[in-house]
Amino acid sequence: MEPESYQPEVLADEEPKYLRRQKPMEIRRKTFSKHTWPLLRRVFLSSVAAVSTGFVLYEVVHFLSASPQVLLTHPEQIEVTGNHFVSREAVAAAFRGDRGRSVVRIPMDARRQAIEQIPWVEQASV
Repeated sequence: MEPESYQPEVLADEEPKYLRRQKPMEIRRKTFSKHTWPLLRRVFLSSVAAVSTGFVLYEVVHFLSASPQVLLTHPEQIEVTGNHFVSREAVAAAFRGDRGRSVVRIPMDARRQAIEQIPWVEQASV
């Protein structure tokens, strides 16, 4: 007895259609799985928090360095208390070079030492 030879065209006609593979199919994977979304959410929220914190810090620094509300513009802004012998103008003279600068940028320790160099001034706090 002779073994039957394989004849694909005969078998293709007999084979039901639902078992037959019509054309090669490409398997598409999801770009983001359900495990990726929490990571992406955390990265997004962290980025938003970092950007908003940076913006707030920039605005605070800008306010403290350039806002007219913290600039030393008039000698009347300097308050002198406990003064009995030294004129107000002598104390304000220590701050003459700081007009138009932010109060945050004025070296207060140097100004305190300059005021303490004035005769009749024992101790100063700035």
